[in-house]
Amino acid sequence: MADLHLMPQSPDAADLVLPSKLSGMLASGRPVIAACGSGTEIAEIVAQCGIVVAPDDAAGLAGAVVDLADDPTRRRELGQRARDIAETRFERDSTLRRVFGPLDQGPDVAEDAVVH
Repeated sequence: MADLHLMPQSPDAADLVLPSKLSGMLASGRPVIAACGSGTEIAEIVAQCGIVVAPDDAAGLAGAVVDLADDPTRRRELGQRARDIAETRFERDSTLRRVFGPLDQGPDVAEDAVVH
């Protein structure tokens, strides 16, 4: 139901792990405003479908919220990009293909890939 998502990120943790909440935010089809360091994976993703501000820039964060709140067309466009990223980068089969290669290599390959 949100019009946009806010994702504050500690500068010390920004490149340790990609927050799991990001994939859900993207899948919602709404833009994301991330307070994170530039050059991080989070910033790289969010720059395509939202706004990135420095982690300690409260005025920048507030400005980004106001800018998107006042621009429904831009919110819609960024939200569609967010959904596209979720489907191509974080969707289950897409992720498995990136990690393991093509998924249609036959039953012998699938049995070998099972983790016990």
